[in-house]
Amino acid sequence: MAAFFVTVILSFRENARPDRKAFAQEMKALGLGHELVSTEGHPMELPGNIFAGTVEGQDQRSVHLRIHEGLNAILQQGALHGRLLITVSESPDLSCRFF
Repeated sequence: MAAFFVTVILSFRENARPDRKAFAQEMKALGLGHELVSTEGHPMELPGNIFAGTVEGQDQRSVHLRIHEGLNAILQQGALHGRLLITVSESPDLSCRFF
């Protein structure tokens, strides 16, 4: 088993109104959330419909498929439509800077 860093970016259709709290709980069950710690050790909070986290798995493909299937189930349950982007990386390098 290895740890992979996963990022999910969602763009809902204009008329979609997901229950933000319930949706965040479902994403947390997949191992994804809004709160991270950067490589430098600074706390980071991701905006709106961007979720990330570290997920255990055999390889990148299996992790990607598991996240995709879990996310599909969440979106179907909420009758939500839009677009999504999933990235799976072996080595996260997160930078948090103040501007």
